[in-house]
Amino acid sequence: MLVCDEYEAAFLGFTEDVVSGTTRAVYSIPKCIDALVEGGMTLEEASEYFAFNTLGSYVGPGTPVFISPTSFETAKSFLESAAELNETDKDLH
Repeated sequence: MLVCDEYEAAFLGFTEDVVSGTTRAVYSIPKCIDALVEGGMTLEEASEYFAFNTLGSYVGPGTPVFISPTSFETAKSFLESAAELNETDKDLH
């Protein structure tokens, strides 16, 4: 399992990747950005750095997973909205 020392405070746990057979570390995106801000970056710098240097990096099958924690109800609402958009898009074509 690969870990990101700079995001220790954002570590949530781990997950098993059944496709690759690896254990992957799981981190909170907002907490990762908070850690960068606490390290001296502005919020804008931290967000850009995180997006480019962390989310944009693939280091093999053990690449950590970064998530945006949310409630089940919020996730359910998001998925329902996405499904409605897909249906609308199909109607346009």
